[in-house]
Amino acid sequence: MLVVKKAGLISVSSLLGVIMGTAIATPIIALMNHLATDGPIFPPPLVAFGLLALPVAVLLLIAQVVLVIYEIAANRSLGNTWPLLAIPAGSLAGFAWYLALKSSQSTPWFALALAAIGVLQATCVFCCHWVMHKFGFAVPERNSRA
Repeated sequence: MLVVKKAGLISVSSLLGVIMGTAIATPIIALMNHLATDGPIFPPPLVAFGLLALPVAVLLLIAQVVLVIYEIAANRSLGNTWPLLAIPAGSLAGFAWYLALKSSQSTPWFALALAAIGVLQATCVFCCHWVMHKFGFAVPERNSRA
């Protein structure tokens, strides 16, 4: 039953992360469209969803699965460390996506922006795990050896 609860928690937190990532990136892409002088203009929510939020969410999903497998295998909850894991996991996911998108015209500012979006999205995702831990949802039960 614990595995089913954790799988549901991963799904919901990933969905919330995608929504937040799309909401954060949409105004930035809309501004970029407004300032652009050439080329086609694509819908900002679609670009934010498909080009930024969804790929970062997939990379964060891998991190979530690894951490949940660790929780189940170690039979202990990460508890208050979930929000702290957002910084390294999000920046790593954003930078990995930067490397996947890297072109000859990429700048360090683009890497920093993707890492920041990854950290914000990971904060939302991992704080969902932290809040559910505080409510006692899907916490591994400790084996009492007496």
